[in-house]
Amino acid sequence: MSANQKGSVAIIAAAGILLILGVVGLAVDLGHLYVVKSELRRAADAGAMAGVRALFPYDLKSATLPLTPNCSAALTQGRVICQANLVEREAAAVANLQTGSWNWSAQPDENHFNSGCSTNPFTNAVTITVRRDQIPLTVMGVFGFGPVSLQASATAVMDWVGKMEPGYAFVLMIGKKYVKTGDMYIYLNPAPIDGGGWYAKSPQSPDNSTIKGYLNDPSTVPGLKQGDMVNLNNGDWGDVLQIIKSSWIGKTVWVPVVDTEQFNQSGPVFGFTSLTISEVGTKAGTKYIRGTANKVQPKMPESGATGPGGDPTCGLLGAPRLAQ
Repeated sequence: MSANQKGSVAIIAAAGILLILGVVGLAVDLGHLYVVKSELRRAADAGAMAGVRALFPYDLKSATLPLTPNCSAALTQGRVICQANLVEREAAAVANLQTGSWNWSAQPDENHFNSGCSTNPFTNAVTITVRRDQIPLTVMGVFGFGPVSLQASATAVMDWVGKMEPGYAFVLMIGKKYVKTGDMYIYLNPAPIDGGGWYAKSPQSPDNSTIKGYLNDPSTVPGLKQGDMVNLNNGDWGDVLQIIKSSWIGKTVWVPVVDTEQFNQSGPVFGFTSLTISEVGTKAGTKYIRGTANKVQPKMPESGATGPGGDPTCGLLGAPRLAQ
């Protein structure tokens, strides 16, 4: 091999080594950046969820409607929890942290989040952006690349219940007028005005057999959302009341609300609230269900039992969840 050939081989070998080093360096640094990005997302998600939970206290038993969002607490808690989730073993910089209202019905090209703190529109969301600047590139830095900056954002929403999936709503419905009354009686005998009664999603009829079937197998209760038409009935069915007396005393159930005082007709679902059943009367002529309405609930189960956009006057908050 001539000297020229040996020189060419050396040049090619050096170029190959540089290429291999570049590929390895890129893989190492991209892996590091991926980890940093994941840590930023985790910090943003945790901060947004903690912030939105702090909008409303968990101990809401003495709360009255309408609730006033605690935006200051939400911002404080969001920042604290976000920065407790370390990025590269340090607290990430919070570049943006705001409370506001999240509009689920906004079109893709419209703003879903509008910053502020108010009851109209109701503040139901916290958004946060976290950054990590001057991230060094371990290998590629040798070649003059970097440092780089990364960020992640998250928005969490805790909204009023506007929907219940199948199997979550109870078989009773309460009149809107009685949601705020606390301790209440639902008298179940034919009368022109009642606090509540039975319901079934139209076109189903809320007869004895249907309601008893729902109580024996709650998973068969159909899903409901705000605006759905329901048929109402205030029949005093002793066997139905006996099931509730045997199995539901002391339990809190999620009940739809209708804007009527006459439970012998049809109407749309107005919203959702809670009812803690305390007593069931089964004597002839005085059949009733007694309970505490509108013990404002901090959240529904996390398993998708709720949907967004319900009426705030009904006092039932959905589970906090990430919106983006």
